[in-house]
Amino acid sequence: MNKAHPSPLVLMFLLVTVGCESQAERARAQQESASRTAAQVNPPPVPEAIIRGEKAAPATTPSPLGPKQLVEQIEDDFISLASQTWVDFRVCGHRSKADDKRAFLLKSFEAPLPASASVDWRELNVSEEGATTSLHLGLIAITFSTPDEATQLYTRLSGVEQPYLKNTVVLTQYKALLRAKTVLLLYSETFVHETLVRFFAGAKLPE
Repeated sequence: MNKAHPSPLVLMFLLVTVGCESQAERARAQQESASRTAAQVNPPPVPEAIIRGEKAAPATTPSPLGPKQLVEQIEDDFISLASQTWVDFRVCGHRSKADDKRAFLLKSFEAPLPASASVDWRELNVSEEGATTSLHLGLIAITFSTPDEATQLYTRLSGVEQPYLKNTVVLTQYKALLRAKTVLLLYSETFVHETLVRFFAGAKLPE
């Protein structure tokens, strides 16, 4: 079997599909999410009493993207790149049957985590509508209590000569990124596909 295009039948033994959506469904969900975000970011009009100076209005500044938002943004970037030449596409999200993120990190990255670390995880397959093969991407954001802890893990994982997950059925390449207290791990079973090669080469965390 071509490891660049693993069949969903291979992945089903290791993963459980938690939902699929078409291009139109995804666009609709993103539009609704953007509307909710805009409503949160844009506060209601300032009352007249505040305008008259009776009470100072609190200053608002854009918040940096949190770990979950970083994962979502990288996911969107990947899907956009993968589907550039497709008329329509389908995105399926997965989770591990064991659903134990820390055990997976220990087994596949040899990365034991302190209890204080938090983990945000997404795993998905993207395919052209009607195709029998797909592109795979996993995303893990590990947020530590201090930047030093994050830097230590990032330095170790990004410094290896052969960045492949350990103890996996399918050879899987990964790339590590760092921002402040968060290490973001990208990994793929279809890493030899030209789309993944380009994605890994240009992957960076959004501002």
